[in-house]
Amino acid sequence: MKKHIRLMIALVMLATLLATFALCAEAVEPANEGGHWVINAEKIDEILAGEAGEKTTGWEVPFMNVPPTLDGKITKGEYHPFEMYEDYLSYMAIIGTPEQGNTKEEFMEFYEMTNKDFFDAYWGWDGRYLYLAFEVRCVNGFNCKPEEMGGNVYLYAYNMMQLGIAPVDAQGKDPDYVELGFGVHSETGEPLTQAWMGPYKPVAGEDFMGTYDKENQVVVYEARVHLQTALKLKDKMVENGDEINLAWLLSVNGETSSVNDYWQVGFCHGIGGQYSHKVNQYFARVTFTGKDVDLPPEEIPGVSEEDLQYELVEFVDMTDEKAVKSFTGEDASIDFVTENGESFARITALGDLPYVWSKSYPRSLQSAECAYIAVKYRLPKGAESDMGILYRNAYYPEYDLENVYTESIGGDDEWKVVIFYMFGEEKWQNWIVNVGLAPFMDDDAAAGKTIDIAFMKFYLQDPYDLYKELEYDPDKVVEDTTEAPTDGETEAPTEEATTAPAETPTEPVTEEPTEPAKSGCGSTVAVGLVAMLALGGVLTLKKKED
Repeated sequence: MKKHIRLMIALVMLATLLATFALCAEAVEPANEGGHWVINAEKIDEILAGEAGEKTTGWEVPFMNVPPTLDGKITKGEYHPFEMYEDYLSYMAIIGTPEQGNTKEEFMEFYEMTNKDFFDAYWGWDGRYLYLAFEVRCVNGFNCKPEEMGGNVYLYAYNMMQLGIAPVDAQGKDPDYVELGFGVHSETGEPLTQAWMGPYKPVAGEDFMGTYDKENQVVVYEARVHLQTALKLKDKMVENGDEINLAWLLSVNGETSSVNDYWQVGFCHGIGGQYSHKVNQYFARVTFTGKDVDLPPEEIPGVSEEDLQYELVEFVDMTDEKAVKSFTGEDASIDFVTENGESFARITALGDLPYVWSKSYPRSLQSAECAYIAVKYRLPKGAESDMGILYRNAYYPEYDLENVYTESIGGDDEWKVVIFYMFGEEKWQNWIVNVGLAPFMDDDAAAGKTIDIAFMKFYLQDPYDLYKELEYDPDKVVEDTTEAPTDGETEAPTEEATTAPAETPTEPVTEEPTEPAKSGCGSTVAVGLVAMLALGGVLTLKKKED
């Protein structure tokens, strides 16, 4: 009898165990959603209801009196641990094709490698910056060479860390959504950044540092986000009780070879996977706490109220030596110069077809969000030229001097601004990877000539009214060089004979200014498109309810 009882107990235990295994197997069965294999987070219902961070779990960003050092090393006590994320992790991989993509079996291998602790997460804030850091143990090697696919815009397809910030009431892809990417080049060790959305453009080496330990197969990401810039705050700072929506993910496939090979582990939803079109309400609500210092708002250099009015989307400040050093020349040199307390870039032609281009700028620019480029320049009096804009995009990775968009410029020893009208240009499409300047197009005697550059600004709306007083007027230069000086008290010899002086051809236009001639599409079309593409208002913070 006892043997029978023991056997029955053993059978019951075995059945229970098998049932448990069956339930576990059922629980990790991947779903086919939106062209992705997906194993959703345990709290997926909470996430999709927009309740992450409010219903069962709350996240408070801890204040840091001592900001961390961004050096690619996470030291003890440098950050606060990011906790309670496990139930909010989803696992995602694009299905793609049999040649480029992930089979169900490959996805399950990825899940088995990553559903246990393979990373540590950290965060904090110091009143000005939000900090996030990750130490990731590589699951199948490490690969991050986005230039192979066309530039940092494809950073998401490699081993990297991705971050999203949105307003607390965001629905869908909010116009004030901020999306950033951070990576470490797998061969050079160079830190890489990408801003896909939003006003904050992190600078690699300053706002982000990372390291890859090949021997131990560990990659470290340390990133910061300037809250005032990212949230478009002008006259205030983030304070205790303020809230934002936050999400992050890690791309971890060390054998990726195409945009269809990526593996992603995401905290909440709305950045990648089946929701890679961005659904900001699926982010987690987080609250800033613990701030015990009073910090005044900072002035964002080079960006005025007028710039914001015309939807400035990118700014290359050539009064900044680091920005100037990001440029390299072809038959040209570019130097950072300071004269009479004023700094700028000076381009010197070394050949007959000189141009310069930036390895870093623009940091984030979609062609659909930029119709106008304003360049502030200075030429000697009487000098004239055709300045060209060069650019590369994700589809056309090479500079094409046969497809340069030019505008006429001239000098009077004063700073001038020329505006390039980009909508309609053949290759002004998709993500703009790099831009360059060819200041002496069609000049067979360019060698030795110089031009000074103060900035390049990229706008969604036409900034003509902002710069019309700085437009080059060749007639005015001729008038200034030929007009005889007078002392102001001497009457003009023709005054008595002239009763109704005729209007001179060079009189400034005061009504309905005509846009400068351009080689691109008509301005009427551009303005119509700009109106359709106008961005939304300022991202606002929401105070946490008591």
